[in-house]
Amino acid sequence: MGTITALFLLCLAASIFSCATLETETLSSDERLKRKENILDVNQQSDDISAHELSERSQQKKSITTADQQADEMEQLRRSLRSLEDWRTKSIKDTLRTKRDTSAGSTFVRWGRKSCPNDTSEVYVGVVGGKWYQQKGSGTNYLCLTKSPQFDLVAVPGSVGQLYGTEYELTSSHSNHDVPCSVCLAPKSATIMVPGTKYCPSGWTRQYYGHLVSNDQSYYATEYVCLDSAPEHEDHGHENRNGALFYYVVAKCGALLCPPYRDNKVVTCAVCSK
Repeated sequence: MGTITALFLLCLAASIFSCATLETETLSSDERLKRKENILDVNQQSDDISAHELSERSQQKKSITTADQQADEMEQLRRSLRSLEDWRTKSIKDTLRTKRDTSAGSTFVRWGRKSCPNDTSEVYVGVVGGKWYQQKGSGTNYLCLTKSPQFDLVAVPGSVGQLYGTEYELTSSHSNHDVPCSVCLAPKSATIMVPGTKYCPSGWTRQYYGHLVSNDQSYYATEYVCLDSAPEHEDHGHENRNGALFYYVVAKCGALLCPPYRDNKVVTCAVCSK
């Protein structure tokens, strides 16, 4: 009896051990499966995160590409606008240059010379005329008269103005000779005579320089004109018949500030265009 009981108990213990072992093995398999599932979940989450990151990076790349394309398009637009503005500016300058070339110009008289200076063109060459130096009336201005006059059949009334030729009254070999002149066209829009200097203001072109002349201070008034510094004379007319006369003009101190002017010095002049 004791032996049978012992065997029974031994078998029961072995059975219990076997069941426990089986249960242990079963639980370990479940845990392993669960762990595998957890690992799969983690891997899936990792894959999902990677896919999301890839999607975001792709979107960022597309955004960067789009921004670069927009920047390139803006730069091309700016270049096109600059080209258009450059073309417009050039067109305006060309138009203004054409207008200047075709319509701009000014005339002046070169007193005492038979030709025109620099890049000016000759309108005509003539002789200087004016009133008799002792006349009260007639004109006070000197004229550059044509050498090919024309006349109409006009009845002459009792009272008239008179026009004479002009002679030099200078301390030179030209004295008592008739004075020539030239009317010149400058390719500039303005021409002025600057008294008191041989030079032109900045930005102006000097056509010629010389000395102021007018009628003598003891005779009747005339205008001042700028006689060329290297005057010529007509080949005929050295007869001292007077008429209108050219005398040098000198500075007189007093109301005229000295210096810079100097008393009894011949006043210079310059004819300038711009």
